[in-house]
Amino acid sequence: MQHLSLKFKALPILALSFLFALPTIVFQPAQAAATTNPDFSAQSFSKTVDWYDYVRQYAVANNLPQPNASEHAYIYTNYINVGGFQLFYTGLVNATHNGQFVTIPLQTFFEHYKTIGGKDAITASSFISLVAFNESNTDPYPNSPDKSDTVYASFSLGVNLTQITGHRFPSYVASSSIIPLTQTDANHWSWGLNYTNLNAIWWKINPDPFFPTADLVQPRGFAMYSQLAFNYALAIDPASKTATLTTSYTIGRMTNLYILYPTPAIHLNSTGTYNLNGGLVNNQNIYQFLTTRQLKISIVLANKAIPM
Repeated sequence: MQHLSLKFKALPILALSFLFALPTIVFQPAQAAATTNPDFSAQSFSKTVDWYDYVRQYAVANNLPQPNASEHAYIYTNYINVGGFQLFYTGLVNATHNGQFVTIPLQTFFEHYKTIGGKDAITASSFISLVAFNESNTDPYPNSPDKSDTVYASFSLGVNLTQITGHRFPSYVASSSIIPLTQTDANHWSWGLNYTNLNAIWWKINPDPFFPTADLVQPRGFAMYSQLAFNYALAIDPASKTATLTTSYTIGRMTNLYILYPTPAIHLNSTGTYNLNGGLVNNQNIYQFLTTRQLKISIVLANKAIPM
């Protein structure tokens, strides 16, 4: 494979929203496998591994303290190896730390291929966050967050906010499900990872490329949304010596939104606007609030290409 062309496609984004009363679920740990050297000589493999198994092996080999036996981080891995092109994908399924169960969206893939000139090259791409933005009338780049917009960046949380804040928040019930690696023919593969009932805190940022800033002192909001799905499709074209990876995203509806600043803080859901003690402030619901402010959502990725 002499050349790689990489393409990304974002599907139409669903309106964000939240469910105030979320169902109670029992978390089931993933079943971990192990990767071995022969795996990377195969045309493909798909395994869920426990990152902490490798940490423990490294600790033993280097006479270091081992993590507690209850610590786990299950990672969905896929590997495809065709005609000199290799792709390695990892996505966090779930993790446990100090007895706490955590599911947050983490996605990364690496690719290795030969350039037209015959040199080795490596590319990497990672999901960073969701970004909400309100476009200005002088926006130089429509439908994209930029320095003239009001922009908020999200950070996924895996904690019980009721215990931390002393106020009543919906229970933390985030979960994930693997979309299996499927090969439809000799040159086409698809896979993915679907997260549901996620929590995120939102900070105001300014994405000015010359003077980027972030107000990390005062979070502006906390939100819960029903879904974030990552779907991947890889197509190899031996005739043109190209590999095309298409990534599609589904962002579920927001179900609960807590505006933390300016104060006093308020809580919006599908039935109205409330104070943090549950008293009704007005009848404006979360969907009317988001529509009025014309907020849009964007996916933020970190991409890197390294010629060897």
